[in-house]
Amino acid sequence: MNKKTCLQHVVGGIGVCLIAFAPSVFASAVCAMVKIEIQQTLTLERQAFDATMKIHNGFTELPLEAVDIEVLFTDADENSIPATTNPNDTNALFFIRVDSLSNIDAATNGTIAAGQSAEIHWLIIPALGASGTNTAGQLYYVGATLNYRLQGQDLTVDVTPDWITVQPMPRLTLDYFLPAQVYGDDPFTTTIEPPVPYSLGLRILNTGHGPATAVKMESAQPEIVQNDLGLLLGYTILGTEVNGAGAARTLTADFGAIGAGEAGLARWTMETTLMGEFTEFAADISHSDALGGRLTSLIQEVQTHTLVRDVWVDLPGRDAILDLLGKDDTGLTVYESDAIDSAVTNWTGQGSLTRVQGGAGDHLYDAVVPLNAGPFYAEWSYTNGATRDVRTVVRADGKVLKAANAWIEQRRERGTDPWEYYFCLFDTDQGGAYQV
Repeated sequence: MNKKTCLQHVVGGIGVCLIAFAPSVFASAVCAMVKIEIQQTLTLERQAFDATMKIHNGFTELPLEAVDIEVLFTDADENSIPATTNPNDTNALFFIRVDSLSNIDAATNGTIAAGQSAEIHWLIIPALGASGTNTAGQLYYVGATLNYRLQGQDLTVDVTPDWITVQPMPRLTLDYFLPAQVYGDDPFTTTIEPPVPYSLGLRILNTGHGPATAVKMESAQPEIVQNDLGLLLGYTILGTEVNGAGAARTLTADFGAIGAGEAGLARWTMETTLMGEFTEFAADISHSDALGGRLTSLIQEVQTHTLVRDVWVDLPGRDAILDLLGKDDTGLTVYESDAIDSAVTNWTGQGSLTRVQGGAGDHLYDAVVPLNAGPFYAEWSYTNGATRDVRTVVRADGKVLKAANAWIEQRRERGTDPWEYYFCLFDTDQGGAYQV
């Protein structure tokens, strides 16, 4: 068997389904459910092998019939290794399929005409379990058994194995983030409210032993797939930001290489013409069966979260890329671009925000939360939010918080409701007293 290593673009299609409830235009004030879908395609380069067999029929008047070739895999200790043509057989270590045939009609029960030379190519893609943890890769041998019939006699030839080295592979987890509430025009008001941009966030985490290279996520524009009341609304992706780089007017997020134990982070800036709430958020992934399906997929998990805010975990040694504060049924978690996930304590309702008597300059309020060993989040109702913004927040030990970690947020259910304002605070450790 002859073999060569090649890089295959392996494509997985990800359909992100978002279900939004937007106010209807009817006087009954019934909310309408609108379902949208964003089709995205993830591509990356990975290791695969091209195995080649050439068979020459030296008989000028006799065909080789019932040609049957079984490709065999063994490890360095000559133990048999399972391989399969079935993309759903997740117990195998290799996916193999015939890639091309020349002068033979099939690799099973095939025929080679008299005097012809046949050539068969197989595509071999290793599954995640084939690479092991050795940084130098895992050694395997690939051989074959060739069976054929000549003048009614069945004959067998054992093909000498060749070796391949399976390099360490990435193992990817995709975390998507979307805010619960988005703002645009409200049909209950006479004023046309402008859309407020928001972001669809994605972090790709590589927990494998090898790098993911040439990683790209190509996104289509959102498509409305269910709109029972026929509302006139639209969803648009305006641009894409990758790893903190400035937003570009493109739908493609080019992550480049994501090393073992590292992460890449992208944000798609979106707008919605009508205000509403995302009540369900799901992501599904499929991997091409022609490239091994479930067996060879390097994406192990896809998760969705409610986005609370883009924040900055500014601990020593961390990067300068904004991280994602997410909310799930279990509570709050900050998902870092540094490939670290940390539970976040929610001190909302257990701290205080008080006006400083005679406060002047930048010190107008004192915020106090319980002392904390890890990251925390807290928010307070703040009636003056329409006329004020956060300039600085200084912790009791003198640390000045990053601007991304203290903000005033406005919320309302519908356009006829007054805005409600909240002062929100995130910090990576300690807690205690803060001057605002």
